[in-house]
Amino acid sequence: MLRLPMRPPVLPRLGTETGRDALPWLLACALLALTASVQAQTPDILPMRERAEVMDRWLHDRLDTLVPSLMRREGIEMWIVTAREYD
Repeated sequence: MLRLPMRPPVLPRLGTETGRDALPWLLACALLALTASVQAQTPDILPMRERAEVMDRWLHDRLDTLVPSLMRREGIEMWIVTAREYD
């Protein structure tokens, strides 16, 4: 009986024919790992009521700080806001 020497398995190299077959799997694994790490870092989303409170604070801060300085710089003395309510 003829015995052939046992050789360790050869891993495919990227850039070879068999390596090209492994490339999509490697990219899929990398994308999966990246997605999992991004999901772990995503902050919690505030409920709608708390989001509205935060946005209102931002608006008040801008109206109290940014708008007066812009009006002074541009020489605007009065800002009239007209609103109509329709029932």
